[in-house]
Amino acid sequence: RLKIIIEAVDRASKTIESIGRRNLIDMKRLGREMTITGAIVTGFALLSEKAAVNQQAAVGQLQRSLTSLGLSWAELRPQIEKAIDQVSKTSVFGKAEITDAFTTLSSRIGDLDLALRALPAAADLAAGAKIPLKSAADMIAEAMGGDKGAIKALRDLGVEITAPNNPFQILTDIMKRFQGSAAESVTALDTLKKAGTDLAVAFGTEAGPATKMLADNISDLNKRISDFMAAHPTLAG
Repeated sequence: RLKIIIEAVDRASKTIESIGRRNLIDMKRLGREMTITGAIVTGFALLSEKAAVNQQAAVGQLQRSLTSLGLSWAELRPQIEKAIDQVSKTSVFGKAEITDAFTTLSSRIGDLDLALRALPAAADLAAGAKIPLKSAADMIAEAMGGDKGAIKALRDLGVEITAPNNPFQILTDIMKRFQGSAAESVTALDTLKKAGTDLAVAFGTEAGPATKMLADNISDLNKRISDFMAAHPTLAG
């Protein structure tokens, strides 16, 4: 579809002078509209590219972390992406943010199954305690490693830690206090924003270069319109 649009823009640029000579359109208005269109397309292209880059960077960091643990991203990818998608659907957090949190959990806990169990707990803790997801992941990883400061911090947040030396029980205690907090904090606006971000990531990954080309074509057409208006002032009124 983008190819068709680009070809249409190119055809329009080749016929703009003949249209102008017949004074069938308001050249000044067209110029303004093309400027606005170009800005919108360019802005969305940049947003999409940034979102895609952020997600790719997060995944790259996770891959390196798994490799350092002697694990294979290719083998574990379906299982990990399923867990990240599930948290994304039931929280306000974006996939890049969730991926970063999982990298923290997997690298610091050192056990993939425990890290997968801890991911939704981190989302619930973050939402319920109103702290960043990364901070929640750090706190959980430290507590599961026996850090007294992290355990105290959880207790200060209302988590009743019943077995400080048992990582599984720590997760159970966290979920007993905060389970469902992530889903409960999601509003209709959050859902809309999440959909927009996911679209931007997909668009930036799959169609970013083509969108930039379209924006460049629109910019070029707008310049031709401006040049034509300058050369034919009687048509610009």
